[in-house]
Amino acid sequence: MTRTWGRTPVTVVSRSLGYVYAEQPREMFEVLRAYYEGNGVYDALCAALLALGHQDEALKAVRNPATRVVEFYAAKLWPGALPGALPIETTHEEIVEPIHQVWRWSNWGAQKQVFARWLAMYGNVLVKVTPSPTGRVYFRLIDPRYVVDLEEDDRSIVTRVRFDIPLADEVTFTELWTPVGVQTWTHTVGYGADVAQLGQPDVSRSFEEMGIDFVPVVHAKHRDVGGVWGAGAYQLSLDKIDEVNRQASRLYRMLFRHNKNLWVLRANQVDPSGRPLPAPRLNSDGTDELEVGDDTVARLPGNSELQSLVPDLHYEQALAVLVDCLRELEQDLPEMAYYRVYEAHGELSGRALRLMLTAAIDRVVEARGNAEAALARANMMALTLGQTVGLWPGLGAYKAGDFEHVFAVRPVIALTLQERAALVREHTQAGIPLGSAMRLAGYGAEEVADVLADVAATRAAEQVSLAQALARAERDFDRG
Repeated sequence: MTRTWGRTPVTVVSRSLGYVYAEQPREMFEVLRAYYEGNGVYDALCAALLALGHQDEALKAVRNPATRVVEFYAAKLWPGALPGALPIETTHEEIVEPIHQVWRWSNWGAQKQVFARWLAMYGNVLVKVTPSPTGRVYFRLIDPRYVVDLEEDDRSIVTRVRFDIPLADEVTFTELWTPVGVQTWTHTVGYGADVAQLGQPDVSRSFEEMGIDFVPVVHAKHRDVGGVWGAGAYQLSLDKIDEVNRQASRLYRMLFRHNKNLWVLRANQVDPSGRPLPAPRLNSDGTDELEVGDDTVARLPGNSELQSLVPDLHYEQALAVLVDCLRELEQDLPEMAYYRVYEAHGELSGRALRLMLTAAIDRVVEARGNAEAALARANMMALTLGQTVGLWPGLGAYKAGDFEHVFAVRPVIALTLQERAALVREHTQAGIPLGSAMRLAGYGAEEVADVLADVAATRAAEQVSLAQALARAERDFDRG
């Protein structure tokens, strides 16, 4: 079975806005990025609504949680410096250093954070494994907005993919990978043009020439929903986000509209016949209102009164409705609770945080599992490509299972030193060896090795001291 996405339009509808805003995944990814960036996200959508004849009030992204949700994954997916952020576990220790070398060549310490943000934002990241002319192998992240065609087998292995990457001056670079090889074009035909329009390729290489038998591209999904494309962290909650922002925009609009100061210039004098005199003129053009800074001055005839017709807004009750909607949105996006918990409770222990953020942690664990499975495949591809260009001879072979590896389980919410020590004590009291207890508590391999070495040295010193004490006791006994 092959899962395919090509040039067939995929309609995505925002029911809250009443507007079909994406007919291709590329447009969907543009919308998701606009939510993350948060600036003017509704301007283009409302303008498009107006062009289609749908009048809608302007919305402001004043309660848009997309940025915070994405940054939560950037902070928790695989944070920290390499290689500690991604500890490799394998029975083939000889592959660890070559993988670390590929990471250094790829600047993966920084690129992994871009990967984490794109994964949460778009729901999809593609990693291309590329040998460079200098004899190195590195990872290149592919923005899913530039993917025109994508096919995967039933194991989610990419079998066909096409990138259309925009360059300067309306020039596009097209790269097409098929089950037989790769072709590239540099052209001005535009994004998504049919291959027949591109002419002869600039480069055409078969897998046999490259010494491989696979497409060196890995596709990672934030949340796998069974299709070719994955779902982003907030993609399935756009309607609720729009509704929350609609309510917030309405509240802010009422607040600022009805809290503007109004000054009245009124005449209290009458003429000899007892008729009221008009107020002095404010403007030379005869109009009855004058704007002074943020205030409005109104001119009224004599003996007239200005009566406010502003209704009682009950702003607090309306705000409570908005807060309730935010809590409902938080049920769909439990990552939002991370910021609320810290704001409400301040410093908490790691154990308390894990209990309060169980749903958010579960989301991170799922996304991390998908991301690390993709990264492990990319690592194995890099080792294979490296051997084809003369790197790491004798390292082994992918088909023989020599490149198999996983990443150590790490807590999403880090334990404090006191919590880890307490956990080690509980495990050792239950009969678990010290080294295993430390690994279960989240200590790294080097930390475990250092502690075990210290324990062995301490025991050796104790045995020497005991032997010396026994020797002294024997001498004292012999002396009576």
